Amino acid sequence: MEDQIPVLQAKILSEEKLVNHKLKEIEDEWDKDRPRTSEFTPKDAIDKLNIVGVKIEKSNNEWVRICKAKELLDMELGDPERLQGLVEDHQLLTGVWKEINKVWSTIDVINETPFSAYVHKKVKDALDQILEQMNNFPNRLRSHSVYDDYKSLLNKYRKVNGMFMELKSEAMKPRHWQVLLQKLKIKVKFNDLILNNLWQADLIKNNKVMVEILSEARGQLILEEFIKDIKDCWSKYDVELVRYQSKCRLIKGWDDLFTQIDEHINNIASMKMSPYYKVFEGEIVPWDEKLQKIRIVFDTWIDVQRRYVYLEGIFFGSADIKSMLSAEFNKFRGIDNEFLGLMKKVTQRPNVLDIMSIQNLQQNLERFSDMLSKIQKALGDYLEKQRQSFARFYFVGDEDLLEIIGNSKEIKMVQRHFPKMFAGITSSKFEDEGDQINGMFSR
Repeated sequence: MEDQIPVLQAKILSEEKLVNHKLKEIEDEWDKDRPRTSEFTPKDAIDKLNIVGVKIEKSNNEWVRICKAKELLDMELGDPERLQGLVEDHQLLTGVWKEINKVWSTIDVINETPFSAYVHKKVKDALDQILEQMNNFPNRLRSHSVYDDYKSLLNKYRKVNGMFMELKSEAMKPRHWQVLLQKLKIKVKFNDLILNNLWQADLIKNNKVMVEILSEARGQLILEEFIKDIKDCWSKYDVELVRYQSKCRLIKGWDDLFTQIDEHINNIASMKMSPYYKVFEGEIVPWDEKLQKIRIVFDTWIDVQRRYVYLEGIFFGSADIKSMLSAEFNKFRGIDNEFLGLMKKVTQRPNVLDIMSIQNLQQNLERFSDMLSKIQKALGDYLEKQRQSFARFYFVGDEDLLEIIGNSKEIKMVQRHFPKMFAGITSSKFEDEGDQINGMFSR
């Protein structure tokens, strides 16, 4: 046995040398590749730590076996702190990564969330909870650089979550997303987009790109809402109607109608000054033309209706005027039939856009306006002749003069106009029976 001791000692030293060599390789690998930054995912870090752990454990077992053998042979023992330091370092780093992995699994779930299903508050609450959990890590784990890296990473997630909320804006339309994804070099369609795609694109670094597209989207949204308001308004806008005698319904509320038209025309004029006008030009131009036409049509309409009411009261209220201006009366009667037919259509479908779809509407209104203007001029010429034949008629207005002419055989009906023509007359006295004047009285 004594003869074999040197042989055994030589063999143990040889094995110790081999173990030291393997241990050196492990130390080099550990110094170079150990997962000590947030560049590693928790899962990848733990996988790598497990591989190194197996090597460390194997080397540790061999080291223990050699130490026992050297102890039996009264040989000098090696430095135990060298391997022990590696084991402790490995255990500490493994502990950090395992704790991070527990909380980071929530991040993995968040990252797989489709952007279309993203809810800001839900993600914010989850991130706040992870931060609280990390703050409660033991001091020995919180002192490690990996902990600091991942806490910084978490705070970055929280900041990016605020950016996600901005991107969730209703202003972001498919056309904006298409540009954004292209500039961020994200090679998925919006419908397939998940939060991790945006996270990997580093929105903080590309904040300027995002802000520019968001600004453009919000500017365009203002125009889009203007256009929507115009469409919604006129799709529901019914003209206000009022009963005129027993003949028809006429339009009222002209001030509100013209105010609404002018407001939208002015809005469109403002849209044309916007840098985003070109995007909506195809929608804005037709509405601009439509509103301009509505304005022209109803400008003509209010004039036609005003003249119609005035002349209708004259021609259908006085038989004398009918006979004296028979040609004009016949023309007016034709307009009356057409105008009543038009107002019947309006009563059935009072929506402005429906009214504008009436065939030949603008041409007919312009024709009505022209004919009524000529009839009114003829009536004015007739009244002028009456004033020329009796100068006192200049002291009364057209309506009073028409009433006088229309009731020329009913003297009691026109006596109230005497004080206007004869300043000294205040009242008249008639026979007890009949229309003959017996006397006139003054002040």
